Amino acid sequence: IIKGPQNAINSAEEHIKEVDILKICSDNEPNSTRLTFSEMEAIVTTAHQYGVMVTARATTDISAREAVLAGVDWYRTWL
Repeated sequence: IIKGPQNAINSAEEHIKEVDILKICSDNEPNSTRLTFSEMEAIVTTAHQYGVMVTARATTDISAREAVLAGVDWYRTWL
């Protein structure tokens, strides 16, 4: 679980070295956990600095919208 933008950057940097595309779960319904806009933006910015694309999974409208606004390259909504 990500806890703040700096933790999001650290986590992204840890995984970027091993992937071509980074997948995030912008929310995790019905468990009521979600990434904040700032956390998603930090992940996307970090990944893009390394030339890695970001995809997001979202189950709510707000999470899908925030993922797009944060700059993800592709997303999938499960409503």
